[in-house]
Amino acid sequence: MKTYLNKRKASFLFLCMAAGAALFSCNKNTNPKLVTTVTTEAVTTDNITSITPSTAVSGGKLNTVGSDYISSGVCWDVQPNPVVTTGQKATTFDKSTNFSLQLTGLSGGITYYVRAYVITISGVTYGDQVKFTTATPPIKIGQSYAGGIIFYVDNTGEHGLVASPNDLTVSTPWENGNYKSITTLFVTDTAVGSGQLNTTYIISKLGTPTGYAAYLCKDYSINGFSDWFLPSRNELLLIKKNLQDKGLISFTAAGYWSSSTATVSSPYAFSQDVLDDAYQLVSIDGTEGVRAVRAF
Repeated sequence: MKTYLNKRKASFLFLCMAAGAALFSCNKNTNPKLVTTVTTEAVTTDNITSITPSTAVSGGKLNTVGSDYISSGVCWDVQPNPVVTTGQKATTFDKSTNFSLQLTGLSGGITYYVRAYVITISGVTYGDQVKFTTATPPIKIGQSYAGGIIFYVDNTGEHGLVASPNDLTVSTPWENGNYKSITTLFVTDTAVGSGQLNTTYIISKLGTPTGYAAYLCKDYSINGFSDWFLPSRNELLLIKKNLQDKGLISFTAAGYWSSSTATVSSPYAFSQDVLDDAYQLVSIDGTEGVRAVRAF
C-alpha cells in the first residue's frame, strides 16, 4: 500500500511539473514584450513621372502586405537617402501592393532624392533611391522657386533672392542681450545683396543664447533649404514693393527687422513698415516680425 501511494505521488508530481513547464513555455511565447514580428515585405520605388517645376509623381510596389502593415508612401529631400522623419513625404493607408502619390512643394531646377517606404509595427523599410530634377521655369518675380518666392532677379536673369513663404515670427528682439558686452558699435550694410554677410557678422558678434532675429533665420529650414538669412534694409523694401504690394505675399506683423544697423549713439536697427515704403530705426531690444531670405 505504501509503495502504491509513493508511485501515485510521484506520478502526480511529474504531471504537475510537466504542466508547469508547459504553462511557463506558453507564457513566454505569448508575452507581447518578447514577440518579434518578422516581416518579409520589400518595397521598390517607382520612377518619377509628370515632373513640373513644383510637383511630380512617384510611388512604389510592395511584395506583400501583412497584418502588421500600418502605412506606405514616398519621402523626398534635396539630400540623398531621405527619411520619413526629416524629409517631406506623402502617405497612403491603402493596403494595395501598388501605390502612386504626388510630390508637392517642390522648387524649379532642383535635384531631389526619393524613396518609397512601408511602415509596419516592426519599423520602417525603405525602397531603392531615385533622383530627378524639377523643370526649370522662366525665372520671374512672384514665382515659387528655390524654397521661397522670388522678389529680386539680378542682371544675369539666373540668380536672385527669395523670401520665405511665411513669417518666422511676428514678435522677437533683434539681439539676445549680448550687445551690451560689445565694446564698439558695429554697423552693417543696407544694400541689396548684403543681408547674408550682415547675418553672419551679427551672429559672430552676438553668439548664443539664440532666439533673436538673425539667429532665427540662420536656424530656419523649409522646402529642403536651410541657408536662410535676415534681409538687409533694401532687400526688405523689395519684398514689400515686389511681393506684398502686388498681393503675392502676406505679412502678419506691422514691422519687420532688417539686418542693417546705423551709426547712432545707441544701438538701433532698421525696421520696414509694411503699410508704406518707410523704414525706421528701432531699438534692438524692441520686438518686430521676422521674414527670412535666401539667395539662389
